[in-house]
Amino acid sequence: MSRWPSRRLQIGAIVVLAIGAAIQVSMPPMTRQARAERLYLDGWFECSVPKLEEALDLDPGNSMYEQALVWRYDRDKLPRLLKTRRLGKEAQALAAGLIYQHEIESIEDPKRKLVLVDALIKADPTNALPHYRKAALLEEMGRPSLAELRRGNACGKMRFYSPTVTDRVLNSSQSPIMQPMFSDYAKSRGLTRAIVDQAHVSLREGKVEESATMMEDCLRMSVILSSAEPPTTIGVLVGIAMQKIATFTLEPVCKDFGMENRLVRVKRLDRAYERALKACKDENAYSSLDHLTLIIAIPFTIVWLGGSAAGLLLLSFLSWILPAIRRRGQPAINLGLWNQGWIARASLLISVPLMVAAALLGDYALGYADVRDGMGPYAFLIVLGSVIVLVLGLRMLHHRHDESTGEKTVIFRFIFKSPANVKAWTRKSLMLLFGGQLAFAACFGLLAIILCKPLLGGQPWQINRFHMAAISHEETTMRRVGDDLRKAYFYR
Repeated sequence: MSRWPSRRLQIGAIVVLAIGAAIQVSMPPMTRQARAERLYLDGWFECSVPKLEEALDLDPGNSMYEQALVWRYDRDKLPRLLKTRRLGKEAQALAAGLIYQHEIESIEDPKRKLVLVDALIKADPTNALPHYRKAALLEEMGRPSLAELRRGNACGKMRFYSPTVTDRVLNSSQSPIMQPMFSDYAKSRGLTRAIVDQAHVSLREGKVEESATMMEDCLRMSVILSSAEPPTTIGVLVGIAMQKIATFTLEPVCKDFGMENRLVRVKRLDRAYERALKACKDENAYSSLDHLTLIIAIPFTIVWLGGSAAGLLLLSFLSWILPAIRRRGQPAINLGLWNQGWIARASLLISVPLMVAAALLGDYALGYADVRDGMGPYAFLIVLGSVIVLVLGLRMLHHRHDESTGEKTVIFRFIFKSPANVKAWTRKSLMLLFGGQLAFAACFGLLAIILCKPLLGGQPWQINRFHMAAISHEETTMRRVGDDLRKAYFYR
């Protein structure tokens, strides 16, 4: 029989994979910055405040590490953190936003909310967001809100209270962007409707200039919100909706009353928003590519397949092989076992295609709200692979037995009616076959350890660190969209 792959080659492959996996898991960072980055990532994904503090001790003044510490800190203890640690402006603004947002969400009294929003404006004076929140709150209370909206517009920029993070964090399931700002989006859109309604009243009263200015204020707010940090597709879409609400009346007013300069700017902004809508559609198509979830499914497949194979082997050992070892009787015959290269070849030819099929099924299952709904076919493939290897193994043993005896026996007679020494030899051979499968599954587990972190950002057991989305690509695209909108509106 062919000896490929040889025993030495198989042992060498296992040794290389084991060394590579050990290096990948235990290799310490070599520089101070690398140690700080590892502590930052560990602290973020493990929600470990002490590790984030260690990262800051190694790299003092790093704004990204400071913001991560603030984000992971207990909201009720943030005021004490601000007193005990000297943080940068970005971290202080983030802490203020989280503190007051936490307090505002816990109370119902609108007057008390107004006091807290004023305190937030004082703590973060250059950010348009708290001004817009105050304007929306005033509108809900039935009080004038236009002046506060204009104060927000005067800031010129808007930042949501979300930390700046690395791309590895941003694209994972632990991304801070996974906690969207729907409340602020909804309030800003509602505020636009309220101001445009006021503009309609002014227009009916003959105050055309005042009405046009109010609608322009809403356009300005839409541009600032669309270009807010961190940039998101939904933010741009809400900005488009706000722009449509304002221009629906503003454009005909500009035409009817000869406001040429305003009309030029309104149309220029409208074209910019058309480009923004196309960019949002393209980004949505890019983010929904199947290869992203397929990449995620591969390590799931490898690890789950290895664990399931080990479980099947243990079950087989306990139910069939172990009783045979304990039985006293004739020793096993010595017909020689199959070439060990056959075990490796069979494992490759059978298991790898089934792993690919399982990866596709895993990708399909990720589309379910409950992933377990798609695991029936997934588990079936794993059982099928073990059954195929078992059937092939029994067929080869049967053929080897008939060759040695010169007889032709039926396969079922060979399995169930063979002499005790033949059954002992069969069980011993199958033990080696199942052991080879287990070694094969272990090799794939080692390969997953070597490849998963460089490709996906985390080890197979660190699923929360996997590259789960294309948020960094979205941010880059939407930031360009925001710049285009600002140029269209603010630059003549």
